Amino acid sequence: MPRKRQIMRNPNNYGTIKKLSGNRRRPYMVGVNPRINDKGTYSYDILGYYEDRTQAMIALAEYNKNPVDLTNTRMTFAEVFDAYFEDKFIRSKKKLSKSSEANTKVGFKNCAVLHNRVFADLRHSDLQRVVDDCPLKHASLELIVSLYNGMYAFAMREDIVQRNHAEYVTINIPDDDEHGVRMSDSDVALLWKHSDTPFVKIILIYLYTGWRARELSEIPKSNVDINEMTMTGGKKTKAGKNRIIPIHPRIQGFVKELYETKDEYLLPSRGSHMSYDKIYKNFASTLQQCGITTKYTLHDCRHTFDSWLHDAGVSEMLRNLLMGHAGKTLDEKVYIHKTIDQLREAIERLP
Repeated sequence: MPRKRQIMRNPNNYGTIKKLSGNRRRPYMVGVNPRINDKGTYSYDILGYYEDRTQAMIALAEYNKNPVDLTNTRMTFAEVFDAYFEDKFIRSKKKLSKSSEANTKVGFKNCAVLHNRVFADLRHSDLQRVVDDCPLKHASLELIVSLYNGMYAFAMREDIVQRNHAEYVTINIPDDDEHGVRMSDSDVALLWKHSDTPFVKIILIYLYTGWRARELSEIPKSNVDINEMTMTGGKKTKAGKNRIIPIHPRIQGFVKELYETKDEYLLPSRGSHMSYDKIYKNFASTLQQCGITTKYTLHDCRHTFDSWLHDAGVSEMLRNLLMGHAGKTLDEKVYIHKTIDQLREAIERLP
């Protein structure tokens, strides 16, 4: 008679996996830090609940490889938000805008169904369902996704969770204005970290001017006022043509470097302007070199620029002028000296 295969036992104090009774979506409970309670039986700290035994075993193994303090792992979504909000807006030395603070609160309000859920128990499907079921417009969904990413970055830093389940949350409706993904603050910081790289400087110019890909590439240096620090260009729409963009202080040095070359165009290539294909290839490869893994498009720089303006509380009229969108009033269609000063003030609000 063949011998019955023995299952190797886990080491002492390794933890346990128990399948709970009833019809549960995640029936496998993982407990760690075993100890004998007053009743003489074992008690555990709950690591989490999982759909199958394999997931539970992986989670237990990962915990034993890198044990974390489980004091905070039973915090609810609302409790993690409160800690995240205090860390970002109250205790941080970096002063963020009131609009950024307001947008964070709006994003939290719009995912109320998660407020009382244990944060560490949430999975991608829980987060995605909130976005899919939300009846609001694209801009409001962006606030939810942005909140997710910020909270998970904070929660991973504080060992509340070990994995970012918001990483692949998507917005599955068309953008109300222009399609695009906002570049994360951490990815923008990576660009600044590598700002001595020539093409990173060009990407940062795109981010801080909002030009479309071909609009910037086709600007001749004669359209750059290096004294007043403005650029004139634009195409595609009547409202977008011949618009003036003040140059943000953080990129003025980059624009000066390009301006001082002997070429006709600000972005030169073989005696003419840089082609869209060349810009696109350089953009993708440069992001990889900087360690940016998100698959951004060049248009996402323009979308980020518009999002920054919105966060900074810039009026719709000034945003229309800077983005080249058609305005509703005569004042929005005519540049005057006062308006240029207002545009400069708006640009200088960017981070």
